[in-house]
Amino acid sequence: MTAGPTVIHDDTALPSVPTVTAVSRAVRILEAVAAADTPLTAGRIARELSLPRSTTLGLCVTLAETGLLQRDPAGLYHLGRGLMNLSHQYLRKLDVIEEFQNACRELGVLTTETMLVAVRDGRYITSVAKRPGSSVFGLEISVGRPVPAHATAMGKAMLASLTDDELASLYEDRPFEKLTENTIDNFRTLLDELALVRTDGYAVDDEETTPGLMCVGAPVLMSRPMSEPTAVAAVAVALVKSANNDETVASAAEGVRAVADVVSERLP
Repeated sequence: MTAGPTVIHDDTALPSVPTVTAVSRAVRILEAVAAADTPLTAGRIARELSLPRSTTLGLCVTLAETGLLQRDPAGLYHLGRGLMNLSHQYLRKLDVIEEFQNACRELGVLTTETMLVAVRDGRYITSVAKRPGSSVFGLEISVGRPVPAHATAMGKAMLASLTDDELASLYEDRPFEKLTENTIDNFRTLLDELALVRTDGYAVDDEETTPGLMCVGAPVLMSRPMSEPTAVAAVAVALVKSANNDETVASAAEGVRAVADVVSERLP
């Protein structure tokens, strides 16, 4: 029986580093404002948290400038819209994972191979869930670690929804991290590759991340008013290079696109 989709958390130990006091204090301020029944002044926040008033005021002003807090004309602090935006992003990831799991189960495609779903943050993507394949020779693919988007099928599938200007702001005149000899290493080649992705509807990682490994990825698209759809995630299947050819890659692309299309249709 094929194993069901699973969400894997990377428990890789982080090196021992000192915490940043200002960040810890800022989090405590946000928690205090969230827990209060009414908006708070900076002075009251300072008293409740036993923090210096000048430090508290500086942190409140900074949090308000970033949108995480909102200061009203009376000098009272409320939670800001920036927190709502962050919560929407978090909930969207949960929606993507759930719908990916549902689509894999319902469509029953590519069941012998490992499938993944990832989201993008700037120049990097992070796989947030996977469905292990049933094959005894299935690949062990880790999730939870950022990987350069330009080197991956899922990354290229998502980058293809950006305009050339948006891509230039991310990549033009900036170094490309090279993971293998096949990894794209310049902006012009990336643009050419993404043009092909837009035409085909899917992207391929041909040993660009790991020698011997191929991935085929397709975007999860969300419609935007008065604009082209944007990729909020991508789905991919991992393949052993030596065990596949043009025909099997085309078949994999069809299955991946089917899953991605279902997830796209079901996202709120």
